[in-house]
Amino acid sequence: MDISDEIVINIKLKAIGETNGVESLKPNVQKYIKGIEEIVRGLDLCRSESLKTYKNSAINKSYIVERLGIARQTIYNNNILERYIEYSREQQLKSDLFRREAMLIDRIVELEHQIYLMQQRDASIEHLSYQLQKQNEQLGEQITTNQKLEEENHRLSNELLSYNKRNKFVSIKNDRGP
Repeated sequence: MDISDEIVINIKLKAIGETNGVESLKPNVQKYIKGIEEIVRGLDLCRSESLKTYKNSAINKSYIVERLGIARQTIYNNNILERYIEYSREQQLKSDLFRREAMLIDRIVELEHQIYLMQQRDASIEHLSYQLQKQNEQLGEQITTNQKLEEENHRLSNELLSYNKRNKFVSIKNDRGP
């Protein structure tokens, strides 16, 4: 086991809460950890190669004509062969996990964008609601002030009317003389 393997093992051990490193483990546990790491690395390599093979196994006319040992023109001259290959290719694309994954990722991005837009809309609605509440409060205060002013105006009008009646009475008395 080389130094890079030990670094990888120590990183993984820290990730699971074992901060002392591989050297602090019992010899048999070190042996098992190193064995597990070799198995994991082998499986990762196998998986990587399989994925590479899978990605490179798309149906294409060049590969088919090469395997059949025929001229490419044979496929173009025979409409049935060309359509058969194209149909098979379409079927493979429909079941392609990587293509499906890409489509799902695109859909997720689209949905996240819609969520963002809805959050923006909700924030705008909340802001407008807050502004409306403040305006309603101000309107309520203005109505109260208006009512007080109307009451004061009514009181003053009555006072003026009363004053005018008294002055008129006094004025009439003065006009009649003593």
